[in-house]
Amino acid sequence: MKSVVTADSSAMEPAGPAVARASHRVADPKDPPREMSGLAWGAMVCLGLVGALLLAKTVAALHLRSIVKGGGDITAAYGTYSVWVSFYGLFVLIAAGVFIAWFFRAYKNLHRLGVQGVRYGTGWAIGAWFIPIFGMIRPKQIANDVWRGSERGIDVSAQWRQIGIPRLLQWWWGLFLTQGLLVEIGQRMTASGYNRLVALGPVQTGFSRIESGTFLELIGGLCGLAAVFLAIKVVSRISQRLDGIREDVLLSGNTGLQPALQ
Repeated sequence: MKSVVTADSSAMEPAGPAVARASHRVADPKDPPREMSGLAWGAMVCLGLVGALLLAKTVAALHLRSIVKGGGDITAAYGTYSVWVSFYGLFVLIAAGVFIAWFFRAYKNLHRLGVQGVRYGTGWAIGAWFIPIFGMIRPKQIANDVWRGSERGIDVSAQWRQIGIPRLLQWWWGLFLTQGLLVEIGQRMTASGYNRLVALGPVQTGFSRIESGTFLELIGGLCGLAAVFLAIKVVSRISQRLDGIREDVLLSGNTGLQPALQ
């Protein structure tokens, strides 16, 4: 006769041993987690300057648009606009270098704090930004992992993957991609329109391209300013989270194992 396991009989079975719960720890004493606040301040200052230059470039684009629509010295207006485009592009490269350095340290600190099962190697925190298509997806995935892995009091062996992603990260990344696309297309259209005028090509087409391009730059500039503001908040909050955990583990000498609660 086959035995039947009921709810009552299964409840009488002895409970298994408690499962060890892995917490944040110094994974390698020779390579402890690094402090984030210094690079964070550098990144936030650079982002703020990028925002200021973006605003100046957008104002110059609007001035060029008003000259095209109302009459005036287009050559002088385009010259001023081009100067701000150059300054903005140069400083974006500088700010990107500082931001990526911060981004890499944040991701590396997940490994240093014993977070297990991180999806990608630390080199992706740098390389992902420079690979077409991947640059639109992989950095955001890494940012998600950094946020999840910097949650205090989680099980870093598995539970950390279940941490939700705040809207802050979603809006930041969405606006970042949107402004990049709009600004790039807008600048190309504006330059193309001006070149048509200089070459004495179809004048009306040149005017139309400048108007359309500067309009896209206006929308892209507004999205970019919002993205810069949110990026500063992302840097600040992630840095605070990681530095808080770093301070905890360094003060406690945590080896990473805590008994599970019964």
